[in-house]
Amino acid sequence: HASVSGKILLSHRTPEQRDALIGPEPYAARTERTVTDRITLFAELDSVWRRGWATNDNENVAGISAVGTALTAPSGRALGAIVVTGPNRFFHDGDAAMRQDLMKASGLLNSTSNAVRAMAQMLGI
Repeated sequence: HASVSGKILLSHRTPEQRDALIGPEPYAARTERTVTDRITLFAELDSVWRRGWATNDNENVAGISAVGTALTAPSGRALGAIVVTGPNRFFHDGDAAMRQDLMKASGLLNSTSNAVRAMAQMLGI
């Protein structure tokens, strides 16, 4: 729930599946910026699902930020994520450009990657 990949994968689950995966609130705080309550986290996960990308600003490791997007099966279900992670100073001014590049890359992989299709077949999704 505090990492970009975790947010992306949880965003593709129902509220019941999310509850089963992360348990009851309050959720574990990795840093003072980690979201620990259900209402705030689930609202963020719904936003992640709608817009197609997730961010992390000091939520998992202090001083580290990340941005990423989902790798999806043909059914639309998330199989994994492409994430760029690094020191905060690289994210505050360049976050939008990174998001755009990651969305393009994931779109290309989602539509052309044999590995993505094979993983979807293996998982039956």
